[in-house]
Amino acid sequence: MLVIGFDPSFIDTLVRAENEKGELSETLPQAGHHHRSSNVLRVAGGNGVNIAAALTKLGIPVNLVVPSNPVFDSLLEERDLRCAYRIHDQVNDTVALQWAPGEIQFNAVTSTLNRDHFTSEVYHLWGKSKIQVSVNWALNPDADLWISSLWLASCGWEYDRITSLSDTELIEAAIGESDLQQPFLLEPGSLKDHRQNANLKRLLSTISRASFEFYPVFSCNEEEKDEFAEMHFPTTIVHTSKLVTEYSSKGKRLFEVPELSNIQTFVGAGDAFIAGLLYKLYMQGRLDPDYAISVAQEHMAGTL
Repeated sequence: MLVIGFDPSFIDTLVRAENEKGELSETLPQAGHHHRSSNVLRVAGGNGVNIAAALTKLGIPVNLVVPSNPVFDSLLEERDLRCAYRIHDQVNDTVALQWAPGEIQFNAVTSTLNRDHFTSEVYHLWGKSKIQVSVNWALNPDADLWISSLWLASCGWEYDRITSLSDTELIEAAIGESDLQQPFLLEPGSLKDHRQNANLKRLLSTISRASFEFYPVFSCNEEEKDEFAEMHFPTTIVHTSKLVTEYSSKGKRLFEVPELSNIQTFVGAGDAFIAGLLYKLYMQGRLDPDYAISVAQEHMAGTL
């Protein structure tokens, strides 16, 4: 079983700007003009939800642990998902404007995950996952306290011991703990603008020094690789629209990304890539970026 989520939820309003042929527009209209060929869709989103949806399509059993409410539950059902454990009932909003060159996302982050939400149920569900997945740090205002709690659990700390610490003690304990005891994959996103940037970078530095087989696996894009250049994880996957690079103790491997012409959506492509990595890790205990690329491209083409 994979238990996925543990990150903020978003209702994604996808605005697809199309031309008269139903293809993604190359340009956007000028300010003040109407775009009369748009499609607008609301879906249950967030990195954890997107990963869970892709894994479900790939046939992997998933328990989803995220914030949810009745509206979000109904949108989850449309993606063949259900929330196995509702962390709380506050859901954020994202508007994603899609056009041929890519997408523009507008995130309204009003809800958070913090140590108050780290219940014994969360602790036990996190521990049950065959691979522990931590994503979306950048969109959680209290990520330092939330991730510190999860990280200590990954290092074998008991729930009562974690929850007995003050906020300062919790963060310092996590930064000082590198005895990872379970498979761990993370893609935190850029932290440059996060209000707890210093604490989170210290925590990432600690995680990078942990070692459990070839874990932790760290995934990022080109810009994030530069941001975290001083950290050397056991395994790092850098993904771009044209090339995926894997860095590990065995050296560097390059994987070209085939050009895709019939793109239906960009939203969730990175999450589908993570799902592809997780599929092979779960089924075969190995990394296969080539397969992950194919899953991401199927998602973008609408054929997954």
